[in-house]
Amino acid sequence: MKRFQLPRPVVFRLMLVLTALLSVSCTGPSFHRAWRAAKSSPQADPVCGRWQGEWRSEANGHHGKLQCVVTPPAQPGEPHEFYYRATWQRILSGPYRAKHQVKPAGPDKWTLSGEQTLPAWAGGRYEYRGTLTPDTFSATYQCAIDRGTYQLRRVD
Repeated sequence: MKRFQLPRPVVFRLMLVLTALLSVSCTGPSFHRAWRAAKSSPQADPVCGRWQGEWRSEANGHHGKLQCVVTPPAQPGEPHEFYYRATWQRILSGPYRAKHQVKPAGPDKWTLSGEQTLPAWAGGRYEYRGTLTPDTFSATYQCAIDRGTYQLRRVD
């Protein structure tokens, strides 16, 4: 008798959905608190604050809304914390934090770079590269199973 087995892509997608649902239920309200707090907190660092836009996968065409709260480093020279909340398929969303090194690249322009290691089934090592201006934030990401872009604008 032949045993029924789900195809690997289906299993992978189910794992992503489960992870997204768990992360939303565990940490979702925390992002919303950070989002509201960033609105009322004036920032001396021009990179910090609230950003909103869209992410898009070049590997599979998936896309969704993306919000980000950027906070200053704990010590000069350390990375900034980028607290993201991404949506997928319009109904699933999940927050995640990443540290990005931010460096000046000219008047009113900064570059960012960073990496983050997730479990292998979620893509493993992610690398981020991008640029920021006072009003725009453009970046790329890549890992073993995906690559894409995100475009955000400052939210006051």
